[in-house]
Amino acid sequence: MMMAEAAAVAPPIWGTPSLPHVETNDDDGSAVGNIPGPETYMPHASKLGLVPIDSTSVVRADSFDDVRTKARHLAILCGFQVRMAKGSSNRRRVWVCSSVEGCPFAVIAQQNRGGIHIKTRLEHNHPFHLPHQLAKRYTTATTHELACYVRQSDAYRQAADVSKITARQISDAVFAHTGRHVKANRASVIKKLLVGHPETLVPCSALFSDAVVQPPSPPPPPPPSHPPAALPPPPPIKSMAEAVWDCFVYIANAPSTVDMLGIQRVRHMVAVFKADRDTLRALLLLTCPRPNMLPCVATNPPNIAQFVQHYLRQADLGFF
Repeated sequence: MMMAEAAAVAPPIWGTPSLPHVETNDDDGSAVGNIPGPETYMPHASKLGLVPIDSTSVVRADSFDDVRTKARHLAILCGFQVRMAKGSSNRRRVWVCSSVEGCPFAVIAQQNRGGIHIKTRLEHNHPFHLPHQLAKRYTTATTHELACYVRQSDAYRQAADVSKITARQISDAVFAHTGRHVKANRASVIKKLLVGHPETLVPCSALFSDAVVQPPSPPPPPPPSHPPAALPPPPPIKSMAEAVWDCFVYIANAPSTVDMLGIQRVRHMVAVFKADRDTLRALLLLTCPRPNMLPCVATNPPNIAQFVQHYLRQADLGFF
């Protein structure tokens, strides 16, 4: 996956909007502004699934890639950078804040028999959006994520022809969300995604304050010079029952489900929910990022670990 590169300290030729002001020491340039407490970004960490709901809960993840994405998204939303710590292994991986040397922030993922458990130290020892960070290569957000930001911008929405969007407009749209500009070559890659593959730029709800269910419609194309050929009818929209069952088949076939339940209990779970589709729908929607929308493996996927936990809890309570 390609990583986004930030512009150097010198602003691009098209100009730079002002960053949030952070006071610095004259001697070494270190930040002396207000250091945010964990309570200021706890809502983001909670929404991303990096901290438990209560003291008795355990935060789990389906894979290390899932944990890495959560850590990156928290950094993007708050304004700092993350990297994998040295010494990480196949069973234990740690992501730390790379904005300032010695920052105590860490996301720790440990693989054990119950899956991957997450522990997070949220404290930082520095303000966010540090000016000296502009001199570092920006590796926290991917090019695809930056392109999603641009697709939500006014520049894209109001463009009569997407191919005419300029590198400056793309860089300013990225800056509005990340506080970082992108170089001209990175803006060119983003533009190619916007022009050639806009259907792939479905924004992740975790990176937007207002969750976006579907990407906005692209700007209308110029009127054709000749009548277009008849288009095939659009694919039928699935019903709630069909969408729920498709996601349940995905859960039942996931290797992590077998690891957590064993093959016999998976078979029992399938038999239970074949006969009780209403309970299946209720439990599955509880684990989706947007429970008010149709579940979908691609755009609104259920959380496998949460679904298994809900199923086991209902079984313990005697519902099955």
